Amino acid sequence: EGGVERPDERVLEERRREEASGTSASFFGVELESRRVCFIVDVSGSMDELTSWGRTDRDDGGVARDTRLDVAKAELAAALDALPSGTLFNVVVFSNDADVWENRLQVAGPSTVRKAKAFVDRQRAKGGTNLYAALRVAFEDQGLDSLVLLSDGEPSMGELRQPDAILAAIERWNGGRGVRIDCIAIGLQLEMLERLAERCFGACLTLR
Repeated sequence: EGGVERPDERVLEERRREEASGTSASFFGVELESRRVCFIVDVSGSMDELTSWGRTDRDDGGVARDTRLDVAKAELAAALDALPSGTLFNVVVFSNDADVWENRLQVAGPSTVRKAKAFVDRQRAKGGTNLYAALRVAFEDQGLDSLVLLSDGEPSMGELRQPDAILAAIERWNGGRGVRIDCIAIGLQLEMLERLAERCFGACLTLR
């Protein structure tokens, strides 16, 4: 089965030097080794479903179940806080369409991390799952070399919805760049995310 063309040796050597330094950050257990990373987070309506594993202590002493989006926001905030100063990062959220925090990667620091977390915190679960739009927006930034994608559903909206068509587009965008894509599926196993990670040098984690 087809895959993305490997990047040239110069690109690989630069990446090895960056990864050797590590970032000490992780997102839902996915270690972030890149210094040029974009987080892509699903904020569709189904992300409002309650989880069986996210819990928040209430002021009255009880415990409230968190939604999928609540947990995603908390995990992303922790990942952003853990980014070493100087790491380049961005955030894309998607539902009916995609919304990017900044047009290009930003340098991690107290101010940029605070602004990115505020952008994430403002998101509300609604709409469908336009995965194609999110990936297209992310790949427009030529500076990134790693994507971490979280979703809880197969594509349901957008210019392209069929997995084969989306994967073909990724192969065109990623040819020679070798952008790594790690995927996190929430609630159920998602074939689209598994295939995407497999073709783009990444891993796919399923959280049920």
